[in-house]
Amino acid sequence: MLSREQFLSRKPRTVEKVELPELNDHVFVRSLSASERDAWEDANLVRERGKGKHRNEIAFDVRVQNSKAHLVCISMCDEAGYRILQDTDVDAIAEQSSSIVNRIADVCMRISAISQADLEDNVKN
Repeated sequence: MLSREQFLSRKPRTVEKVELPELNDHVFVRSLSASERDAWEDANLVRERGKGKHRNEIAFDVRVQNSKAHLVCISMCDEAGYRILQDTDVDAIAEQSSSIVNRIADVCMRISAISQADLEDNVKN
């Protein structure tokens, strides 16, 4: 069994090469840390207060606009797994081809174990 020190000292990341035939090139994508995933989910869940007699209730919904671009931004990396984009790059990423953004985001979701069911559960909770 891993000791506390062993567990906390290991920070395994999966890094995967993603071919982009449209650009005749490739990029690398890394899996998200738990804190990166939480921040991404938090940024893409919209909380709204109810109206009228329901004003004390809070509803949740998934913010779709630029959510995949945001995921690409935090997961694209160099071959060693170091992030290469900045948070301010999200809008520029969103201007890329949707097939490219979707391909990169899908790889990140797969290697970070993010499923559609996870996102739906977050909305419900």
